[in-house]
Amino acid sequence: QGGALVPAIEAVDLTLLKHLFFWLFVGMGIWLALANRTIILFSTSPLSFQIEAPLYLLLFTALLIGMGFGSFAAWQAGLLFDQDGQIDNRRQLMRALESACVDRGVHFQEGVEVLELLKQDGQLTGVRTRDSEGILSTLNCDTAVLCSGAWSAQLLPELPVFPVKGQMVSLQTPRGALRHVIFGPGTYLVPREDGLVVAGATSEPEAGFNEGLTPQGQQSLNQGIAALLPDAVNWPPMERWWGFRPCTPDEGPLLGQGPISGLWLACGHHRNGVLLAAITTELLADAMTGHATSSEAIRLLSAFRWDRFSD
Repeated sequence: QGGALVPAIEAVDLTLLKHLFFWLFVGMGIWLALANRTIILFSTSPLSFQIEAPLYLLLFTALLIGMGFGSFAAWQAGLLFDQDGQIDNRRQLMRALESACVDRGVHFQEGVEVLELLKQDGQLTGVRTRDSEGILSTLNCDTAVLCSGAWSAQLLPELPVFPVKGQMVSLQTPRGALRHVIFGPGTYLVPREDGLVVAGATSEPEAGFNEGLTPQGQQSLNQGIAALLPDAVNWPPMERWWGFRPCTPDEGPLLGQGPISGLWLACGHHRNGVLLAAITTELLADAMTGHATSSEAIRLLSAFRWDRFSD
């Protein structure tokens, strides 16, 4: 929810994601500010971390200060990734995707809750829904994709998906105060084009689906910001919010066929939902149409099957 970080440090292939943004811009005429900014991962010791990434530059204190980070004296080293970027996924990306889908004939039913998956002899036969006025309906189908995020297990209790709450804040910064995405232990700062900096995020698996901001969560967030960039503690907060990440025991997604025939899974992406959206869509579409025949597709579907934790 914060910055849709696109880190090479998470070993994510950006090709499909950048193709998606290019399609939204060229094919749909929708401008998305995918900024090729850098991400700096700071460490208290130059050799205290091991990382597998294709392109990065190791920065020591003198270089950090030379780049204008005079307040980073507590950090001895960092990694500079020139190929990384960020996008405003809370506003720009979701509005762009909705517009693109509607243009291609996709129909959205807002305010409609799926109450139950209907099946007969192990085969999906439909879903029962309730709209915003309380009217119950049944949608008949023999194929569906379950992509309900942290709430997926409420429809299918055997799925090992649970919520991890995260709290965030946006800060008003002086013009030009932060030009790079900063990624540190448990905290990141993402500068936006409108002058705001998004800071996040707490990780609270014990919170379950308890909504709202908490003093403990905000204190943890403020401490992380102060440790990462001391100057930021003086920037006034503009907005605070929270959300629920869909997590699994190994923090990997659930992809492919589910426990009900005809039901396909695309859930449990934890903090990498935007990062993995394009490849998830391509992989699942190929699998559902019988085109996922490559060795790599078969390997991925097997690696992320829903029942892998029972092995």
